[in-house]
Amino acid sequence: MTVPEIVPLLRAASIAKTFGGDGVWSRAAPTAALRDVSFDVARGAILGIVGESGSGKSTLARILVGLTDADAGTLELDGRVLFGPGRRAVPTFARGIQMIFQDPYSSLNPRMTVGAVVAEGLRIRGGLGGAEIAARVTRTLELVGFTADACRRYPHQFSGGQRQRISIARALVLEPKLLIADEAVSALDVSVQMQILNLLLDLQSQLGLSIIFITHNIAVVDYLCDRILVMSRGEIVERGPTAQVIDHPTHSYTRSLIAAAPKIA
Repeated sequence: MTVPEIVPLLRAASIAKTFGGDGVWSRAAPTAALRDVSFDVARGAILGIVGESGSGKSTLARILVGLTDADAGTLELDGRVLFGPGRRAVPTFARGIQMIFQDPYSSLNPRMTVGAVVAEGLRIRGGLGGAEIAARVTRTLELVGFTADACRRYPHQFSGGQRQRISIARALVLEPKLLIADEAVSALDVSVQMQILNLLLDLQSQLGLSIIFITHNIAVVDYLCDRILVMSRGEIVERGPTAQVIDHPTHSYTRSLIAAAPKIA
């Protein structure tokens, strides 16, 4: 009997990105931020991407969500090509991928109410009436632990952990197929980090959500993620099931990350 192929939700192939060195007056040598990066994300899984600053992980996140263009490579989500050779890249709002950013203080517009912040993506995308937008915003805020009255308040009235929940709601309200969290807990206290990590686990369970969690802290990946990619200098140097990589690392760089990892619980 033929076993059917399990098709991943996300498939990235040979993604490359170089910065600098292409301007007439530029004296800086080109820097290869990503070199031939390929990986898959299974449906309903949480993939951890770990590496130090400069490893290329945040550049990769921006390419996946559409905030930065790749120089080469192909990206597919649920069988749909988002960019590739000879293809026009699908714009950010239409990709089905949303991102949670690192800093919950600077990523929310202080002049907008929480309701307006969460609704902004829906209004930009269009296609929904005001009442439907308001209802979806309220439902999504409730999903991350808020009551409806949060819509009328402003970001400065909330703590850092609460603001990050608002950022998660802003991403989820667009009903993405894939959520990317880029250092989403690194600016928070340890106890608040655990709350956000547990919220992401709850959302994965409730919504069947697929998540890419990007961090410099391999202990966070150990707690949260099913599989792990270890990046250094724009390349994937190790990959596999999280427990296997952490218990039996094969690369010296992975071993150094494990030795330096602080405890999160």
